[in-house]
Order: sequence, then C-alpha cells, then structure tokens
Amino acid sequence: MKTTYKLFGTYWDGMESSNKVNLNTIKPNTQGSDFISFQKLLSVRDETDYDSLVLPFQEYKTVTVGIDYWTDSCNPVLRTFLEKRLSQIISHLSKSFDEISCVRV
Repeated sequence: MKTTYKLFGTYWDGMESSNKVNLNTIKPNTQGSDFISFQKLLSVRDETDYDSLVLPFQEYKTVTVGIDYWTDSCNPVLRTFLEKRLSQIISHLSKSFDEISCVRV
C-alpha cells in the first residue's frame, strides 16, 4: 500500500529529537529574513535532498526554520506529529549550525 502514496517526513523517521517543541509558542516572522521552509524540510527524501536544501545556508552560523505548514486549527494528532518532526529537524540542523530559530511565515 505504501507504493500508492508518499508519506511526508519519512526521511526523519528514527532520528533523534531535540527538546519538546511547542508550535504554539513560535512567533510570527517580522524581520522578512531568509529561512528554510518547514514544508520543504518535511519533503526531504534523502541526504542529497537535505544537502541541497541547506547548502545556501552553509556560510551562516544561525539558520531559521520558517513554519509554513501549520494552522491553529490543526488536530491534536497532526500537531503532535509536526512537533516531533520539527524537533527531529532542529536536532539534525544543530549538527551543522550553531543556532536554530523558528518563525511562523
């Protein structure tokens, strides 16, 4: 059955996660700065996809993840899933960058 549809975020399965993330506490983006899209990070399929996505940010010590795949009306199961994925993404990004921040876009 998995061949008939594509689950998003499977690249992150089994990866360690950082501290618990609460999507409701993430502030809106008011600076208009560059960011890595959460939606694009969720769609990463392999290490090559990941590398090409973060490559433009390699010269920076700080990276911002733009939470563009989230609504306040999100159901609790999806919210828990997205918080876990964001936590895993932050943990993975912290291996390449000194500081990771998140903003809603």
